Amino acid sequence: CFAVEGYRGEVQPSCALAFHLLARGIQVHFLVSEPYKQLVAHYLGEDRTDALVGNPAKVFESDAFREAYYNPEVGALERLRAGGRSDAEAAADGALNAARVYRAVQRGGAHLLVCSLSLLPACCAIGQKLALPVVPLSPIPVHATGEIGPVSIGS
Repeated sequence: CFAVEGYRGEVQPSCALAFHLLARGIQVHFLVSEPYKQLVAHYLGEDRTDALVGNPAKVFESDAFREAYYNPEVGALERLRAGGRSDAEAAADGALNAARVYRAVQRGGAHLLVCSLSLLPACCAIGQKLALPVVPLSPIPVHATGEIGPVSIGS
């Protein structure tokens, strides 16, 4: 079972991995942010794809995010929160998404839960409750120093 909440850069590599697992006869189920459900369903099929609520990618596209990310000024992050959804709204979406992941894992009899980093806490709780291994999926290779490592193809 894949649970990927985020932007297209998280969705596409996860979808490719799921597509290749499916091609090798491994059953997959994919939960993805609403804007990308059709993209994933195109490759995996409607019956293997469900939507998570919300569109986290909109946050990254906002002027408030750019200001909070690139401006070291104290208070920029608070203005981002104030201009976006309330903590209660975000928590409600998070709880709803966790419930959707939990139901999908139970319904599909998953043996492994692969999730984006934004869903990792909820997926770890689900994995612990169901004695299911959880694998965090990060499409960006980050080293312990915080630097993005070199990308190479082949050997």
